[in-house]
Amino acid sequence: MLKRHKNLPGTPERKLNFLTIRRLLSQTKNIRKNLHQTDINWVNKRPLKKQLDALGTQDYITWIGHATYLMQFSGKIILIDPFFSNIAGPFGKFGPKRYVPPALELDELPQIDYILITHNHYDHLDMPFLKKLNSKSHTTIIVPTDLGKLIKKAGFKHIIELAWFETTNAGPLSFTAVPAYHYSKRGLFDRNVSHWCGFILSTEKHTLFHSGDTAYGPIFKDIGKKYGPFDFAMLGIGAYMPVDMMKLVHTDPDEALQIALDLNARCILPMHWGTIVLTTEPIDEPLQKLYAAIEKNKSDMNVQLKHIGDVLSL
Repeated sequence: MLKRHKNLPGTPERKLNFLTIRRLLSQTKNIRKNLHQTDINWVNKRPLKKQLDALGTQDYITWIGHATYLMQFSGKIILIDPFFSNIAGPFGKFGPKRYVPPALELDELPQIDYILITHNHYDHLDMPFLKKLNSKSHTTIIVPTDLGKLIKKAGFKHIIELAWFETTNAGPLSFTAVPAYHYSKRGLFDRNVSHWCGFILSTEKHTLFHSGDTAYGPIFKDIGKKYGPFDFAMLGIGAYMPVDMMKLVHTDPDEALQIALDLNARCILPMHWGTIVLTTEPIDEPLQKLYAAIEKNKSDMNVQLKHIGDVLSL
């Protein structure tokens, strides 16, 4: 019998039925059908490669789209939750289609030193992209427990699996896996066979947090106390409606702000919005609601990388 991973003790488990899923698929299909490029104003029009070339060896963070972040951190190039394909689904044919292209194409990427993958969902682990990546002999991939077997199928040799709260060091860099409230699944019979996580990236100068996919819960206060404060928190702000279906696996903008406050983060880097239609909230609502939450809480939280292709130099 396969081992099945679990969320933290006491975490409610989401219960779905066929009719609920069918209704969601129908609604999101209609949203995609009626989406026009003129509705999209969250893309940086400056070519990202030129921006990165101009930075040279200076450290940076940039939002590629969805939950995909590229950064130069202590001189190392790190890619988190790569999703570059046109469709997030099996065989590159079945699933939601992206409506904003990635800010960089495969052949524009610098040589990747580390890839971090938070879980195995198609919009976070893009196997066609990994198979095409030509730096396999150089790149180290860091994944949660029991995800390494799938990564090997993409041809990578340097794979590190981390359980929650485990750390691996690479010179001045450290990578720590931390809990998330979510699940894993790519096929019909593999639910929770591999684990899921968020990541902390640390050097002497900066500490970053990437939540992966997660719901809100008390663990973030514990993470903030143990590892904080954080300079930057990459947090999901989209894919939260219908609420009864999504609340146990994703955060809305109010909850993302609360995570940032729990972490004692000084800046939110929003993600998981503006790239593919997964749920039914208006496509431009997440960022608006994030600013509304900041105002409502009278918070001085900073928000950066609001456009796909924006670059933040460190």
